[in-house]
Amino acid sequence: MNPLLEPWHQALQIWPELAKCKAPTFKISERLTKTAGLCHVEIGAITLSGPFLRKHRHYMLTQILAHETAHYIDWCLNGWHKYKRHHGKPWQEIMYNLGYNPDSHHTMEL
Repeated sequence: MNPLLEPWHQALQIWPELAKCKAPTFKISERLTKTAGLCHVEIGAITLSGPFLRKHRHYMLTQILAHETAHYIDWCLNGWHKYKRHHGKPWQEIMYNLGYNPDSHHTMEL
């Protein structure tokens, strides 16, 4: 199994209705230097920062990966009209259910 999909597979166990959504796709961007990751919920595409990934690998592959995947899960479960909350209560509950603190910002430095 692709380790990047671990939070998604964990979420499928918690919310079986996610099976109606496609699994997210991933890419690494060398251009992301201020943000650790981005999620384009409409297409299920998650982008992680290459520079942050090299310097903070464990944190990126746990907290940041779960953070971005939780955005996509929130969108899949609640749709766009409710998604505009970004780091609101539904997203926070998803993070808790995945076993992570719902931190909206990271403190990593390059």
